[in-house]
Amino acid sequence: CIWRPKLRRLRTRRMEVNWTFYRFLYVGVVVNLLAISAFNILIFFSVPHELSYIMGFSIGALTSYQLNRRFTFSNYKISQNGFFRYIFVYLSLFLFFLAVFSYLARFQDVEPRVAQLIVIAAQSILNFYFIEKFVFLRRQV
Repeated sequence: CIWRPKLRRLRTRRMEVNWTFYRFLYVGVVVNLLAISAFNILIFFSVPHELSYIMGFSIGALTSYQLNRRFTFSNYKISQNGFFRYIFVYLSLFLFFLAVFSYLARFQDVEPRVAQLIVIAAQSILNFYFIEKFVFLRRQV
């Protein structure tokens, strides 16, 4: 059949995206453990919740760029101004989810550590989508 080769290519592309997403999740777990550790240490020393979140996120974002560039998206082409696009994506999502975090922690009385975990889960999915679309571009085969 004429359509079979196209179907195989579609399956291969879907599997590749899945592996890329799994590598992204693995890097995310490592980076988030680092960010959560920094957050908890700062909370322990009575640093305000928002400042602790900002510091943990900053450490995570810089580490995440390096790991994703070398491990997750190593076979992707980095867009021109890739680092700045990466920071823009992370910073935009950060500001949005900082507001969500503050809303949950301050106005909904969600414990700050639980609010952080909720925010991390939602933010991870959106980070992958925007980073793959705007920072690390698929190579033309």
